[in-house]
Amino acid sequence: MNGSARTVYLSALFHQLTHSLLIVTDNGFHASQLVDDLTSLLDEDQVFLFPAEEMIATEVATSSPESRAQRVQALKRLIA
Repeated sequence: MNGSARTVYLSALFHQLTHSLLIVTDNGFHASQLVDDLTSLLDEDQVFLFPAEEMIATEVATSSPESRAQRVQALKRLIA
């Protein structure tokens, strides 16, 4: 399932569930796209991005404070 059909399906599924829904994508770009799409159908306080470190093999990346804050927010929402 791709594009808007997936977004509408996930939004409908979210409304039927009584607990949190975790969606995993193949990369950060697709995750950001999905978050943008879902926030058009759900409240912003219902959709969270958990940014993963995307590292190049020869490069060691450090987490930005913004990425760490987004992860903490997403984890708090999952355990709520």
